[in-house]
Amino acid sequence: MWGRLSRELALELAELSDLLATVAELPPADGSVRPSRVEILAAGAILHSFYNGAENLLRRIEIATHASVPRGEHWHTQLLDRAAHDTVYRPRVLSDSLHTRLDGYLRFRHAFRHLYAQHLDWGRMGELIGDLPAVLESLEVAIRDFLVRLDAWPAPSA
Repeated sequence: MWGRLSRELALELAELSDLLATVAELPPADGSVRPSRVEILAAGAILHSFYNGAENLLRRIEIATHASVPRGEHWHTQLLDRAAHDTVYRPRVLSDSLHTRLDGYLRFRHAFRHLYAQHLDWGRMGELIGDLPAVLESLEVAIRDFLVRLDAWPAPSA
């Protein structure tokens, strides 16, 4: 029943995995090497793109399950928050811990879009970069588990 959604989510996850491969080209996230401004910008773009990909997953789920995506000034936060809760139309997508971890990427995304590169905090960025593989793995597991639970989810009564 959810074949199309499953294929779309698999494609998004493949894109995120491909993006993750570029992290190896950055300076070590442990802070042992001070990155150049260009490397900081590249890292920021990777983190920004990662969160956009995670958001694409959540948006596809919302559209497929009840054709509703939050609107307005805070729609990014609302979309993430909604994914951490069951709705009439679908089970929760994210655990509380994964929601919290992704919120860090959402917050960085906001900062990246509004700060000049020289004001980005490499220490915080290094933490997010270092956590990317584990967050992506958790996200992949969450999506697989969600699709299994979605198949068993009762249709809303009319």
